[in-house]
Amino acid sequence: MPLAMGTPVLQPMTAAHPNLDVEDWLQSIPVEIRRRVLPFCDIPSLVLFAATSASYRRFVFEDCTFLWTIIDFGNVNQSQAARLTDECLNSLLSNANARRATTFLSLMGCTSVQGTGLAPLMFSRHLEQIELRKRQEEIETFGETGLNDAFVIEVLSSMAPINESVAPQARCLARL
Repeated sequence: MPLAMGTPVLQPMTAAHPNLDVEDWLQSIPVEIRRRVLPFCDIPSLVLFAATSASYRRFVFEDCTFLWTIIDFGNVNQSQAARLTDECLNSLLSNANARRATTFLSLMGCTSVQGTGLAPLMFSRHLEQIELRKRQEEIETFGETGLNDAFVIEVLSSMAPINESVAPQARCLARL
């Protein structure tokens, strides 16, 4: 259906305002507002936001460490979660300083992750819970586990002397 005369056409902000510096515009948003808005973003959006500039990378990963206390891929679009690789997971966990910041990690839906991306969590003193289960439809499609069990056990075991509650889970995983 053709647009009526005078109907505004939505276009990217930079196309409508070619002299606009997006980073300057984003910098003009008060820090407190950014801190209140970012928790409503999903993980891929936070990563994209951090990729816009070095200052936003620092803001997202260093100044807003509270964003990374809970990393839950179970709440991410399934097709996006399925595309997460160990390399990307490793980068995310490293940038987020997950060893010191993350208390909960869910890899639900991350069918491409084999476990080596968990390396930044080794010797974590803060991780309290890690979700490695698969959804039923993932089990039917990909099988029970695609994880490198030996590496995952190594990561979990590295936390055992520090956090004894991890040891029973590591022993359970070893039995699988």
